Amino acid sequence: MISSLIMSSSAAPIPLPATNTHFAAVDIGTNSFKLTIVRADPSSGRFLTLHRLKEPVVLGLEITTTSSSPTISAVTLDRAISAIRRFQHLLFSYGLPPSHLRLVATSAVREASNRSEFIRVVNEALGLHVEILSGAEEAPSFTSESYSSSRFSPLRC
Repeated sequence: MISSLIMSSSAAPIPLPATNTHFAAVDIGTNSFKLTIVRADPSSGRFLTLHRLKEPVVLGLEITTTSSSPTISAVTLDRAISAIRRFQHLLFSYGLPPSHLRLVATSAVREASNRSEFIRVVNEALGLHVEILSGAEEAPSFTSESYSSSRFSPLRC
């Protein structure tokens, strides 16, 4: 599975001391899950990308349509948990506090009849909260909009 990871810099993360300036976001998309780890520069208000990973989970691969809306299969849910768990290992190496992590799900989870189960399983298995974006929230570029949220303002942490 390591070969499926796409890294922007080095082959292995360099453990960094925990700071209040590190933030991360996970985009739980229909075809892939993307993790971006950044460091905020309080003096400039800019974010420096430290690491990016992409896992080809493909939430829509085994969606069933026996009900009025799609359902995420158990096999797909297992793939999702495994991908987020790999992200957690990297986040741990950066010393990232849980309050500096945001997981957002897009249309595949939003439209699934078992979206509540998806959120519950991620929370129970990994201790993480998943936010489901509305279509309007999903429309802007994830990488630019996720970190501009006041929740990730370096001055608030």
